[in-house]
Amino acid sequence: MSTNLTREYDQILSGDVTIKKVSSDDYTHKITFSKKNISKVLMYQVWSSVSDFTNKERIVFRIKAKKWVRYFFPNPPPVDPFTPTTVMELDHGECPFHKNNKNGCKHVFSINNAKVNKRGQVVFYVSSKAIDRSNTNTLSETVKLLKKIPTGSFHNARFDIDHIAIQISTCISACQAKYSFQYCATNCPKKTVTGKIITLTL
Repeated sequence: MSTNLTREYDQILSGDVTIKKVSSDDYTHKITFSKKNISKVLMYQVWSSVSDFTNKERIVFRIKAKKWVRYFFPNPPPVDPFTPTTVMELDHGECPFHKNNKNGCKHVFSINNAKVNKRGQVVFYVSSKAIDRSNTNTLSETVKLLKKIPTGSFHNARFDIDHIAIQISTCISACQAKYSFQYCATNCPKKTVTGKIITLTL
């Protein structure tokens, strides 16, 4: 007997990064994380409009950034790849576009791809081309700044990454009794990715 639960999770990652502009049809900038200062990805379940059951037991867990990349950005990519809208926040004084903002700055883009390079660093390939500012009217200048992606090296950049649906398929067995969801989600030896839903089978 088994049970399948699909939950949606927002995701937060932080670390020291280097951002470079690149020439590609699929993305405009490459963000490379430092190996020495990169957090785990904090995944926290968001409220569901269709499931009172999952709202009553919202799950939070952390997963190593490299594992997160390999789970959600597989090679080769699925037919309908995960390209999450992401907000990057930098500390006050670091961003060349927001030097007078005492509250730091934010930038919005999509992560079009991600990988772990040969040096073991997490790399995001991003673009803000999909961010639409045509209906913002009076806020157009603000949104224009949000779409600008700075280049250079930045300390403790924070990334608020759009949600993804995770379906957990678990057998009612010794595994379910022995291990917590957090363990199973991050250590499961059997996993398949289908579109924007990752299915972990225990």
